[in-house]
Amino acid sequence: MKQKELSILLRAVVVLCWCGCALVGGLIVPAMAWETAKMNPDLAYLKWPCLVFFWCALAVVVAALVNAYQIFADIGRDRSFTVKNARRLRRISHLALADTVAWLIGTVVLALLAPMHPMFLLGMLAVLVVGAAFTVAASALSHLTLKAADLQDENDLTI
Repeated sequence: MKQKELSILLRAVVVLCWCGCALVGGLIVPAMAWETAKMNPDLAYLKWPCLVFFWCALAVVVAALVNAYQIFADIGRDRSFTVKNARRLRRISHLALADTVAWLIGTVVLALLAPMHPMFLLGMLAVLVVGAAFTVAASALSHLTLKAADLQDENDLTI
């Protein structure tokens, strides 16, 4: 697969992820929140705080997707190993870390406010593990991209 084709494919995946985020955040989670509030009137007071929390967490994911889209566009322009892409990966790492910490705090607060089903707790813990993995991977890729950019700059200066 050529670099241009890879860039187009990766950007298409990012757009599909964004569409999935819009679908989940705009339709599925709000419908689940309304249904849960109807089924459990004693927990209805948690509907709006949980929705706002989810939408804020989703905004962080969309911000990371925007950075990924920019990186993939640079790959198509044959500018893969640049300091700018290393900074974008570092930003993705920081966004993933912030989102993971927010989910951790949200899980603890929700566990203190209301009894949770064990499967719900396991699902939230899975989100924490995936967020931690994204944080570490983006940080490592940022470091490697910065090193590669330095080597590329050094090679460009060498005749």
